[in-house]
Amino acid sequence: MKIFLLTIGLLGSIYLTCFGQRQSANFSLSIYEEIKASELERSPNDFHLSGKVRKVIESTMQGDSSFLEFNLAGRLELEERKSRNDHWKKSFLFDRMGSLATIIEIPNMKINHQRIHSFRNGWLEKLESRNETVPDNIFSYRVSYSDNRKNIRFDYTFPHRNPQYVYIKEFNYTLTIGEKGEILNQKEMTITSESTYGSNKSFIYDSLGQKTAYSLIDFCAGSNSCLIVQGRLSYDTWGNIIAHTQTDQTIRNSVWSYSFANHYLYDSRGCLLGEIEENLSAVTIFQDNPTTPVVPVQFCYEFDKMGNWIVKYKIEGSKKERFAIRKINYWE
Repeated sequence: MKIFLLTIGLLGSIYLTCFGQRQSANFSLSIYEEIKASELERSPNDFHLSGKVRKVIESTMQGDSSFLEFNLAGRLELEERKSRNDHWKKSFLFDRMGSLATIIEIPNMKINHQRIHSFRNGWLEKLESRNETVPDNIFSYRVSYSDNRKNIRFDYTFPHRNPQYVYIKEFNYTLTIGEKGEILNQKEMTITSESTYGSNKSFIYDSLGQKTAYSLIDFCAGSNSCLIVQGRLSYDTWGNIIAHTQTDQTIRNSVWSYSFANHYLYDSRGCLLGEIEENLSAVTIFQDNPTTPVVPVQFCYEFDKMGNWIVKYKIEGSKKERFAIRKINYWE
């Protein structure tokens, strides 16, 4: 509580107009996030932006930058992010009916590498990966569906490998649905030419249908490798997330674990005032030699008249410094 009071005091005289910037939690961890068009589309709300946003240019004091561009219908058309070690770009193209038709992804702007995702009737139909720098990494795959899309098959082709290499990936997906239509459990099993692996995901909801807890067990059959993820969420009366904790653990020959706790503070209109990100533990155990660094970080903001932040401050101990700035253009 003392940390939150400190954060409020540091905000100073700023605009606090806000139009319901609800923090959303999407932890479906589903294959549908890769193949269903509606799961891949983004709006200003997905980036916690209010109003008819047209362009967002963000720069950090460390030299990182990002660019977002939305069309008049409020759908993301371009996303680009750049850091010291990474620079990628993603374009979203829509057909005449306004449906997502193509995503062109450039994972690394330093090399001529593209991934082109093509959609039909709202579902991924094919993907082409073009990499002129490394011809062996060029591939394409087509997607086929059956049993009301509970069974999905990917047929990969690597045309430049000799002999031509064909890789098949079949995916089986089952759901357990609650009385209110919420997903209580997801079970997935993937069978490829080389291995079999799967995952089991479960979720808990409150009486308002808000996801309050989730868990994931991801395993690879025939090996000792296992991923375990557990998380919890809590909300205010307006449905904004005020706390989110998660622990990830990978078990193989050694144990790797990571935990974080994020806390958020809002005003009475649901506008994000400040946040605290805390790395609770990052533990790697090799020959019984654990290390546990603890790094708490706080952030606070200045806002424009639409309630979107334009200056972000980072607070560590008694030190407060400017962390990032944003320039936001709106549709008239």
